Amino acid sequence: MSEATERLTASIVLVGKFNPAIFSPAWIARTELVDDRALEAAKVSVIHPEIAVFEIGGYSFDIRTERFSVEVASEPLVRALDATLVIFDKLLPHTPISAYGINYVEHFRLDSADRRLAFGRALAPLEPWGAWGKEIGELKGDLTSGVVDLTMVQTYDPAGSGERRVDVQPSAMTELANAGVFVSVNDHRSLLGKESAGAKPVMEKLQSRFDDSIDIARSIVDGLHAFAKSLTV
Repeated sequence: MSEATERLTASIVLVGKFNPAIFSPAWIARTELVDDRALEAAKVSVIHPEIAVFEIGGYSFDIRTERFSVEVASEPLVRALDATLVIFDKLLPHTPISAYGINYVEHFRLDSADRRLAFGRALAPLEPWGAWGKEIGELKGDLTSGVVDLTMVQTYDPAGSGERRVDVQPSAMTELANAGVFVSVNDHRSLLGKESAGAKPVMEKLQSRFDDSIDIARSIVDGLHAFAKSLTV
């Protein structure tokens, strides 16, 4: 995390077959991931047979019948992996899982709105858009326009086994005063349509790949930030 980082999150997403009804702050507390004080301060959005969404002890959980997600919004980011391993490697090892994602999101600050505009122009030049691009380039002040969502994708070998998807957008954080950038890195891996009989194969892959995945995501964000800083404004 650099001094320009305003907010970051890391999450693990699993695709499979889950029972949201068993998940709750009290159940998480019994795993010893959090203490009693965290249980008292837990925030529940919904607990239902088909969806469970709540926050407890720095973890944000979102569980659906076919999707499980746990997110952390502060260092150490490896806590997302720790929680996933406790739940599915130790407590629910027979859960069928067919795919997983390691996600990293960062908002970082540039030194001016002009630099963010230059960054956007470098990522998505206006020239290919002809007369319309020229019209966009002439807009000023509150009407300033340009790219609002750019996606780069790296496909993994073999085809169908997953991809790394990077989304770049202007940050919507109001405190960044039109000078912030949002970057989302989604490292998605699939068992090629073969649902595992249990969680163990995916847990092993997560454990071996989490650190490298987060390091690559950080390096992508750092590279984008360095490129933006190098632009002449």
